[in-house]
Amino acid sequence: MAVTEWLAGSLDALHCAVDPAQHTLDAVLAKRLRDITDLLVRGVLSKLDAGGRSSSSELNGISE
Repeated sequence: MAVTEWLAGSLDALHCAVDPAQHTLDAVLAKRLRDITDLLVRGVLSKLDAGGRSSSSELNGISE
C-alpha cells in the first residue's frame, strides 16, 4: 500500500470516527500508532530528532 493511500485512509477513518463514541476514536488512533510503529520497525520510516509532542518521521529512500 502506498503511503499516500495509507494517509488518505487514516484521514478518512479519523473523519468517520469523530463522534460521541470516544472509544471508536481511541481504537482508530491506537491502530494508526501500531501502523506507524510497524513502519519504523521495518525501516520504511525514520524518526527525526525532535521528541515528545514534536515527534516526527521521514520516509526512507525518498530524496527531494
